[in-house]
Amino acid sequence: MLGAGELSRVRDAFDQAAREKALEELPNHSDCFIELVEHPVLFPLVHRIMSDGVQLRSLAGIRERRFVGQRALHIRRSRGLA
Repeated sequence: MLGAGELSRVRDAFDQAAREKALEELPNHSDCFIELVEHPVLFPLVHRIMSDGVQLRSLAGIRERRFVGQRALHIRRSRGLA
């Protein structure tokens, strides 16, 4: 989905935001996070899952420990939305 250059750019920006304790405000830290949301492959997938009601209200990062195995898709919907 993401090319090696795109992935490296996002990882570097995320790591920098983590060092600056700015994971709660990723779009204010680097434009690459907005570009990631608008990605021509990623956005259609999110739209397909969430339908026409998809909205970006906030974008925050979470640093998780690395592990081997399967990961579940995590979707958190805002309160009051169907």
